[in-house]
Amino acid sequence: MNGANIVATVDATFENTLHLTTELSTNQELSVDLGNVMGGGDCKVLYNTTEFWNSRPQLVARKGYLYIYSNYKQIDGENVPGMKAGDGTSYLIDMPFIDKPLDIHIADTISHITSEERTFWNNKVRCFVDPEDEEILVFSTQ
Repeated sequence: MNGANIVATVDATFENTLHLTTELSTNQELSVDLGNVMGGGDCKVLYNTTEFWNSRPQLVARKGYLYIYSNYKQIDGENVPGMKAGDGTSYLIDMPFIDKPLDIHIADTISHITSEERTFWNNKVRCFVDPEDEEILVFSTQ
């Protein structure tokens, strides 16, 4: 199978996050990308690119894990990271970014004030040009 890609799925849990010793006997080139893993206990912070995370559509986001997307957004040509929090049941690719509810709330111009408050504030002061003298600007609360 010279030149063929061999794909194997490995399900493993590593208890020691500081050191990983492996032994592999193969005459094939091997490429492994574990991303950057940091954390301890039942919580882990996993950091990689959007492309990396999206290339794993069957990945179930583990409960207590934070998944950092290093290039989630671009603002002024700079990468801005995004984060998803694992729930242990959902596919990572289907989960919302944690800032999504905040973005929706910020963009919602209706929920911050009632329609009565808006009407009151919009009618506090009004201005108009005096119909009899166009050089006079009239300010009124009526």
